Parts: sequence; C-alpha cells; structure tokens
Amino acid sequence: MLFCKAKATAAQQGRTLRKFVTEAVREKLSAPKGKASATPAWMELFGSAKKHAASLRKIDVILEQEE
Repeated sequence: MLFCKAKATAAQQGRTLRKFVTEAVREKLSAPKGKASATPAWMELFGSAKKHAASLRKIDVILEQEE
C-alpha cells in the first residue's frame, strides 16, 4: 500500500519514483534531531486527520480495490 501511494504521489508531481523516494529520504536525514519528534509541518498547517479517519479508511479501501 505504501509503495502504491508513493508511486501515485510521484506521478502526480511529475517525478520518477526513484527521485521522489530519494528526496524523501534526503529530507528525513537532513531534519534536525529534535525536529523528527516534533509535529510534522503538514499537521501544523492542516491539523490532525483523526476527525477524517472514517473517510480516509474508505479511500484506502477504494484504492486497494483498484490495485
């Protein structure tokens, strides 16, 4: 499932999967040590996805069926 999400996200951004993964790993490795345990930037901006958990599960089921 993670592989499919990464592949789809890379395609949406017009990048190869290899480049997408390389950039993600580079980002993760370059983050300051204290930052790794801090709240992710996207969560600070958009908030927690807990209130959308049911909808996200439905989307996951649909994506799995399409594979």
